[in-house]
Amino acid sequence: SRRQRQMCIREDIYSNIVLENLHITVRDTTGTILYSSTVTISNTQRYSFTIDNMNVGDFLIELTHENKYLYGYFNILQ
Repeated sequence: SRRQRQMCIREDIYSNIVLENLHITVRDTTGTILYSSTVTISNTQRYSFTIDNMNVGDFLIELTHENKYLYGYFNILQ
């Protein structure tokens, strides 16, 4: 069988206002949570996080703050 390539990704989040209790979730296409954290984002510096051992594929990132919900898709290619 073909061995899947695993890699590490780093994401940065910026905000022009302080965001307390921002919930960040990254899922794969099966809905498996690869990363989940509730953080405070400063308006003076970026928030960075790393996910190790990600395979090639499609992913969903969700940002939830108070009653607002943002999401986006990204993929990892060979």
